[in-house]
Amino acid sequence: MNTKKKILITGSRAPVGLHLARLLNDLDHSIYTAESISRHLSKKSNAIEKNFLIPKPNDDYEGFISSLIKIIDEYNIDLIIPTSEETFHIAKSKSKLEKYCTVFTDDISKLEMLHNKWKFIQEFKKQGFLVPETWFFSSYKELSVFVNQLDDNYKFVLKPVYSRFASNTHILRKKDGLPSIEISDKKTWVLQEFIEGIQYCTYSIVHKGKIVAYTAYPTLYTAGLGANIYFKYEENQAIFNIADKFIKEIDFTGQISFDFIQTKDGKIYPLECNPRAISGLHLFSKESDIDKAFLDPNSELILPKQDNQSMLGSAMIIYGFLNGYIFKNFKDWIKVIKFSKDAIFSQKDIKPYFYQFVVIIDLFYRSLKHNKSLLEMTTEDIEWEGKE
Repeated sequence: MNTKKKILITGSRAPVGLHLARLLNDLDHSIYTAESISRHLSKKSNAIEKNFLIPKPNDDYEGFISSLIKIIDEYNIDLIIPTSEETFHIAKSKSKLEKYCTVFTDDISKLEMLHNKWKFIQEFKKQGFLVPETWFFSSYKELSVFVNQLDDNYKFVLKPVYSRFASNTHILRKKDGLPSIEISDKKTWVLQEFIEGIQYCTYSIVHKGKIVAYTAYPTLYTAGLGANIYFKYEENQAIFNIADKFIKEIDFTGQISFDFIQTKDGKIYPLECNPRAISGLHLFSKESDIDKAFLDPNSELILPKQDNQSMLGSAMIIYGFLNGYIFKNFKDWIKVIKFSKDAIFSQKDIKPYFYQFVVIIDLFYRSLKHNKSLLEMTTEDIEWEGKE
């Protein structure tokens, strides 16, 4: 794109937010970021004109939106791109924010349907796609009665209707017994049949149902059960076709990501959806002109290079030990470390690489203080649990 834009990125605490800021800055746009935590990855980046500390949306929603409007108005922002779960809070006030600039996300009702693990599966099923058997529960008693009727070896996944990073996800058989979980009308869960196969994640940038940028990669290394920390583009036309058809059907605009399972016999099942950015963005480089995907609805489809592979280096080391990758498949693990580009390291923008250790120490401290996992602490102030 030749036209320089002023772009405000939220969710810049995450590596994907930093990567997007760098990409757009390299393509000659002026980048601003707004965050509701004081220590975050992008804080020290020289790709950013100015970083703003704003109220936490889960503590002060009106202050959060008012601060964004003030920034947009004062700095003549052309486009706001939310990247993490603050996307839902921004979508809730999309009509208000659109009076000041373009807001790159869909409306809250559509996002809520996609984020809700029960409603998403029902929507996929309604469109005629194959889906895993899935049941909805709002009481522990109902869940317990249902599980007692299952075969002892029936393998299933139990997860909250609203969650991220596979936090609080349990993979069980009846004989394992149910975990002690909070379940009520306000904290609902789904039970889903466990499907054996290869898990793929997809990431798309979309304008009114048209995919303008896309990538997919198998899940090989994760932080805990869910969040990927290694990314290698793999072409899979069948998965693309399903994502493309579904996105067209719901006429989506914004960033959207799916988790799929492909079985040995080629069947493809959707698991869940994240209607926001995910780390698949790390597979795009400056040469891909990714700004076109955000600014030009008529852009040709942008794909990453076939040999692109990226990782979150510090996470690969931490979870190499915590998840046992270093012990289970050391040769493969060390190969990934050796040949993958660290998504955070950049010779042109070195400070975030070192500042990440300040962020990690802060996360460890808050994790211990609040008795929550590291991943849970990364989003606790912006999490969206379906509140209207």
